[in-house]
Amino acid sequence: MRKIDEKTGYEIPSKRRTEFQKDELLDIIDFFVQYRAIFDENSAKSLNCSPQKAAHDFTMLLYHYGIMDLNYFENLDEIRAKYEKRHIRDLSDEKLDFNEIMTIFTFIHRAERHAGGWYRDCIKNGTYLNLLKRLEEIKNKLNEGDNHGSMSELRKLG
Repeated sequence: MRKIDEKTGYEIPSKRRTEFQKDELLDIIDFFVQYRAIFDENSAKSLNCSPQKAAHDFTMLLYHYGIMDLNYFENLDEIRAKYEKRHIRDLSDEKLDFNEIMTIFTFIHRAERHAGGWYRDCIKNGTYLNLLKRLEEIKNKLNEGDNHGSMSELRKLG
């Protein structure tokens, strides 16, 4: 399993990255998707990583790649309106795009930091597994096409 360099003192980026080349986006998605089996009850026992640790690693990925959503409250409201769903668990069932998934990961991280229990609940209710499955779908769509453009050109794949 690939590991992120866990530096101490990650800073929140001054601006969220939303544009990526195809290869870079695939690399980011691969980093997240490698954790999918950890959240699958049938596979988790054979892996050397707990779901709690994986949830923490997702936060490190948000910092590392500069994809933490700095406007997650406003963007989450837009996502909720778009899909007409209120709860994070219900949203995780939707055909979210990459940036929407990163907004939800950011919200979960911030909620865990301020209220606690969010990692546990999102592990237990299948939110993480659903989001990782959706990232895998996005990855497969990216791999199917010959589109080598930027994220804005790839957004239609979401």
